[in-house]
Amino acid sequence: MSCARATVEGMEKRHPDQTIFNDHEPIIYDEVFSTDRYKLCPNGHGMSMHRLESNGKNRGKCYRCLECRRVQKAERHDRYRRILMKMLGGYRCHHCGKRKHMKHLEFHHAYGTKSFDLGGVSYSLARMKEEVKKCILLCHDCHVIEHRRIRAEKKANGTQD
Repeated sequence: MSCARATVEGMEKRHPDQTIFNDHEPIIYDEVFSTDRYKLCPNGHGMSMHRLESNGKNRGKCYRCLECRRVQKAERHDRYRRILMKMLGGYRCHHCGKRKHMKHLEFHHAYGTKSFDLGGVSYSLARMKEEVKKCILLCHDCHVIEHRRIRAEKKANGTQD
């Protein structure tokens, strides 16, 4: 389904600063709009890629701005990290005791029963709370030192990963 030329011209008049370019050459609008994925974001992201996703509320499908989705996921990730770090006693390294910013602290699975990595993938908050009980908070430097110590112990005992 192609976007009508009048629609494209109207969009250019309303949003002159949002022309889509590819390597400094304008893309033919009929090619861009042929899949109906480039749409005007109502949250101020301009002309951006939208993906057709299922809507949990009414079990229908709707287009969602990928930039809005990325921002929401990052906000949720930061909110979950704050909650999990407060569970472990705040923003303090377990080894050196220094108080650090949330971005400089890492979860270290201290007790050996790692089910999943807390870094990237988002699980439910309840599942992440269960996993964080097996962890301690370490700053990056102490985390590197800890993993070197563990590797040295394994090498001394003759066991490898």
